[in-house]
Amino acid sequence: MARDPQYPPKFSRVTVTLIDGEVKSYDVAAGSGLLRFLMTEAASTGALVLLCGDKTYAIPMTQIAEVEMHEFNTPHERDAAYKGAKA
Repeated sequence: MARDPQYPPKFSRVTVTLIDGEVKSYDVAAGSGLLRFLMTEAASTGALVLLCGDKTYAIPMTQIAEVEMHEFNTPHERDAAYKGAKA
């Protein structure tokens, strides 16, 4: 199925800080505007569910202290930011 050029693909990194201070990051193929929907669903179901390619993660809301979502324009931009954070 061809993508509509009016709606280019978006990529984001979701960073979840757990109540014990552990920080986990997940890459998703979605824009940062999705975070409000994800958190509304999480409040309803009790778990933040993230679809990351061929993997799905469910994080119990009782374990989450903070969630941040940073949008990138391309996978290359995302990868460059990730390498910069690791250096």
